[in-house]
Amino acid sequence: MRRPGKDRGAVLLTTLLVMTVMASLAVLVLDDIRVSVRRATNMSDYAQADWYVRASEDYASSHLVQKMAGQSEAALNAALLRPQNLSFPIKGGVISFNARDGSHCLVVSTIGEGSGPEHLRRLLEYLGWDRSEAISFVSALRDWQDVDSTTLPGGAEDFVYLGLDPAYRTPNRPIISLTELRAIVGMTEDRFQALRPFLCVGDGVAKTRFNINTAHMGHAILVAALLGDGRLLTAQKLIENRPGGGYDEESLREAASTLAPDEQKEDTTRNMDLQDFSFAPDTVWIEANIFYRKAHRAAVFEFRIDKNRVLRTYRRLSAEARRPDIADPGLETDTVLTQ
Repeated sequence: MRRPGKDRGAVLLTTLLVMTVMASLAVLVLDDIRVSVRRATNMSDYAQADWYVRASEDYASSHLVQKMAGQSEAALNAALLRPQNLSFPIKGGVISFNARDGSHCLVVSTIGEGSGPEHLRRLLEYLGWDRSEAISFVSALRDWQDVDSTTLPGGAEDFVYLGLDPAYRTPNRPIISLTELRAIVGMTEDRFQALRPFLCVGDGVAKTRFNINTAHMGHAILVAALLGDGRLLTAQKLIENRPGGGYDEESLREAASTLAPDEQKEDTTRNMDLQDFSFAPDTVWIEANIFYRKAHRAAVFEFRIDKNRVLRTYRRLSAEARRPDIADPGLETDTVLTQ
């Protein structure tokens, strides 16, 4: 005869097993739903942050038009004598801007023109490179950007890079990001980080002129690179003794000759090229940070001030594109909060 108690026990165990399996499936389904909801929320937040990036560019452009377009040289210099920080809240986050004079750099995309190679060679030497290494790197940089396959003395074309692991080729076009410098022979990470604050990309067409009237001591190396070899002390004195109203062409030439050491006075007067200097900012460099909920976006823009117009000449949506500022210990940045 059958024993009813054993059957009832088997049914109970089967029921508990089915319920366990169903509970496990329910947990997996709910976990998948939770991840999907979080992913959708993150995508929505980052998509909204991307729209704020576009808005930040429009805002920066209109702000420059209102505040700087058509202004006198003195007003422009006063506005950008020190970096300006601007931030304002948005629903769910904040947008912050850092604006500064964009002329305090050597434009690598036009480094092969005119006196550009000599300027970069001097800058590298002031930063501690050997002359032979500096000359070779300048040639390699020019080979990296020119359209031909002819190797300049000390330079490097495809046959050099194809022998590396991994192998790659020269792009044969102007540099669009300073991070490309890491791929050029002769560059190391330490050298790149030391050189990065002094360089910029530009639009590949116009050559930026250095605005001496907003420079501080941290920029003395750049000024010296524009003046010539062995001019670091003269560059420091030019910045330190800058008149309250700033330099003009005549006063800069006179000061450079007067402040130069005796053995350099005649050479400075004869060879100084003022085409590399300006007396008011013609470009503005802006770095924007957008924080929206848990999303973060970084963008950099360069605007050229052309009389009553403001033209964007560079845009990069990456934190890597930021240009480290050479801070002047004697100055503090201004912070403005806009509601």
